[in-house]
Amino acid sequence: MRLTTSGDVTVSGTLTLTRGIVTTGANTIAVTNDTTPISGGSNTAYISGKLRLTYPATGTNVARTFPIGKGSAYRPVTFSYDTAPASRTVLIEQFETSFPGALPSTASQFGARYWNITQSSVGASYKVTLDAGPATTSGTVVMIRREGTGASTSNEVTTPNYTNVTSYNTTDVSNDVSFGECTVCSFIMPAQCGSTLPDINATIYCYGITGATDFRFKVTKAGTDYIFDNDSRNIRAFVLSQIPE
Repeated sequence: MRLTTSGDVTVSGTLTLTRGIVTTGANTIAVTNDTTPISGGSNTAYISGKLRLTYPATGTNVARTFPIGKGSAYRPVTFSYDTAPASRTVLIEQFETSFPGALPSTASQFGARYWNITQSSVGASYKVTLDAGPATTSGTVVMIRREGTGASTSNEVTTPNYTNVTSYNTTDVSNDVSFGECTVCSFIMPAQCGSTLPDINATIYCYGITGATDFRFKVTKAGTDYIFDNDSRNIRAFVLSQIPE
């Protein structure tokens, strides 16, 4: 079942999505209830278009899932503020097309879609979790973002849930975000993946990248990330003994 709105719609209670796709076109569905704004949402029940949610004035890490998509593609987004958002609104719309701005030199676009995030005001840092759907890649996934019409950046994400690792601090209410594939990232040599190293001083190697003059390695130990930079020596290896005890 498909419904199309003829104008803007405001919901003061909870918007319950059970069955059917609601297409907004140029209109917006706004939910002003900042406690339990959404119930339901699935690949057969979502908003195809613009959805605006109101965030509460207090609370930290306040997360809301936007059950949105475009056409027949359901791609929900989770958006959360790190600190009390001070009663601001967030509008998100998905587009099934290429990223609207120039890509950063360090990434290519992964999948032909992006999301526009429009906040009512700036000043609060946020994290966003994007849904890649069935799209897969053997490369390193990053998040591409631009503020307004500015230059885009490539940002590290968590996996398998694609969330920006470092919170975004915005200076423009409009942000475009999308998936990218890192063009300057390498991989550990396959022979060493999933294998047991003989000792802590064993050397771990990655593939070389044409034109690369510096290699950095990130190792996560007990939830802490350690970064090793080989200082422009073009050495594509490190040893585990470099990790602090």
